[in-house]
Amino acid sequence: MSEDFSFFAEGYKFHPAFKQGRWDGKIKLIHSGTQTCGVGLLPDLIRFCRSRSYSFVIDDELKPRNDSTIDVDKFVSSLDLPFDPYDYQLRAINDCLKYHRLVVQSPTGSGKSLIIYSLIRWLQAHDKKILLIVPNISLLSQMSSDFDEYSVDNGWRAEDNVHLVKAGIEKSSVKPITISTWQSLQKEDRSYFDQYDAIMVDEAHQAKSVSISKILNNCNAAYRFAFSGTIDGGKYVNRLTIQSLFGKIINTTTTRELIDDGKLTETSIKCILLKHKVKMKKSTYQDEIKYLLEHEKRNEMIVKLALSSSKKGNTLVLFNVIEHGKLL
Repeated sequence: MSEDFSFFAEGYKFHPAFKQGRWDGKIKLIHSGTQTCGVGLLPDLIRFCRSRSYSFVIDDELKPRNDSTIDVDKFVSSLDLPFDPYDYQLRAINDCLKYHRLVVQSPTGSGKSLIIYSLIRWLQAHDKKILLIVPNISLLSQMSSDFDEYSVDNGWRAEDNVHLVKAGIEKSSVKPITISTWQSLQKEDRSYFDQYDAIMVDEAHQAKSVSISKILNNCNAAYRFAFSGTIDGGKYVNRLTIQSLFGKIINTTTTRELIDDGKLTETSIKCILLKHKVKMKKSTYQDEIKYLLEHEKRNEMIVKLALSSSKKGNTLVLFNVIEHGKLL
């Protein structure tokens, strides 16, 4: 069972413990010492046992909640949003409040922040204190700004209700909603998280497995929601880890469906292959990158392509190295 609920850690081959033969490189979600695992894995554990004809007993407290008494449509209507939510957004809100633990997979451009806002407003209306964790500092202000946009017609203000945790700012607040990065909270102990009734994590796939696991294991909030455009897109956290911490995964819609419905623009991807006369034999990775970033003809081609494209509309040029962007 432990083997079935385990996966290789990112970069495990380079870890000293693996090289020395003291670790098999796997992260195990079923802890053999305590014989426990995240409650979010319960459906998978049941399937595992049934497939092998194992007998099992489920404690009543572990059985999934199913609160079907909430009228989500009525509540969302009472928020006086500046536009009508889509059906898939309403379904996601309903499922979250119905099951209390959920992973919402919703593609970029689908309006995840509106789902989060609506959930927060419902929880706040029911005297719950909420912690929303985002992957980086820029999303702190962005999320707060989105909340104000959704509240333009209802008088609710983020400034009055939301506490943003930044450098030099006290992490605790009397405000009902706290937004923070997971980096700012990873050193906090259980006593800090005891104040929250609900915890949400945006872009959950960007978190580091150890950090997000520590935070969630220290938090006993009854409501747990994770949001992501792609659960399998994480570099440092696995789908099973997210599921064990939050619960089952639901898909709201797909990028293809959004494009077909006219909600997103059709995407066309063209890969341009450049041929280089110079052979970089036995070059280090750093030398190859330096060669590419400083290549005059290559940079000229990028600039000409950007300028010609901008005649048809706005053009965004992305780069990994800041100095390369300045050079362009």
